[in-house]
Amino acid sequence: MTAQDADAPQTLTPEAFDAIVGEIYRAAVGVTGWQQALDQVAAALNAWNVHLMGLDLSTGVMLFSHEGGSPPPQGTLDYIKEWHRVDPRADLVLSNPPGRWYHCHEHFDEDFVASSPFYRDFLIPYGMRYSSGARFDLPDGVCVVFSASRGVGKQPYNDAERVVLQRLGEHVRQAFALRVAVGAVHNTALAGHMVLRRLQYPVFVLDRQGAIVFRNEAAERLVSRGAVYVEGGRLRLRGKHEDAAFAAASKSAMVGAECSPGSRPAQSRQRLVRCHEGFDGSALIHLAAIPRPGLWAHSVPVQ
Repeated sequence: MTAQDADAPQTLTPEAFDAIVGEIYRAAVGVTGWQQALDQVAAALNAWNVHLMGLDLSTGVMLFSHEGGSPPPQGTLDYIKEWHRVDPRADLVLSNPPGRWYHCHEHFDEDFVASSPFYRDFLIPYGMRYSSGARFDLPDGVCVVFSASRGVGKQPYNDAERVVLQRLGEHVRQAFALRVAVGAVHNTALAGHMVLRRLQYPVFVLDRQGAIVFRNEAAERLVSRGAVYVEGGRLRLRGKHEDAAFAAASKSAMVGAECSPGSRPAQSRQRLVRCHEGFDGSALIHLAAIPRPGLWAHSVPVQ
């Protein structure tokens, strides 16, 4: 048995294919979540993950992000916050006509992968290696990218698997056309909210004025125990000096040059504030400006 044979999924029966297609359409109209549908795609193709991402082509802003398979939540969050801006595969898929599939290993050789910060410092350390994908354009300058990936040590998708991907991709395109018809695309929540809910440490999302627009369960527990507090809808720290440092760091996090394609994400958009009062010991508050106008993510890892 070859390595390619070992990676190949079991034969996908017509009944199993139809079941996956049904989940895609149910997810598109909101009957079920996208993860359920994409998990089935990942299982059928022995994929490390299957990713469905929406982009505003005029601004480059990520409108939504859904995943199936087994990607680590922290890796997904890091991609949303930073790494999607320097993903060399993005230029590849956006330069192709809608509906044309790319297969990354046919464009990026091992020398490129070894020298690419995106592959070397992000993708491979998190366990992903090969990907195949395509984009589908929607009205109002919205683009949907559908891709499936294989992990480190696996093989790229073979010809038979590519046919299955392309057939499923066509159903994704049609499902989003239906989604547009019912006016659901622009009502999608901030990319990453599902990921943030899965993280074990507290996360707050604030707008430019500092008002809390989202907090996960761990953040709720942090507030309830009195480690931080909410005043007028805004996150506050107990200590006077720490609260002032937090406010200054929040403002500073929004300042920083955008990174150029192929480089590491700019670190100037991230800040750390040490908090002592109100904790059993101390903790660092990590602030990161995310690339969506008016929204930042503030995480509070408790030590």
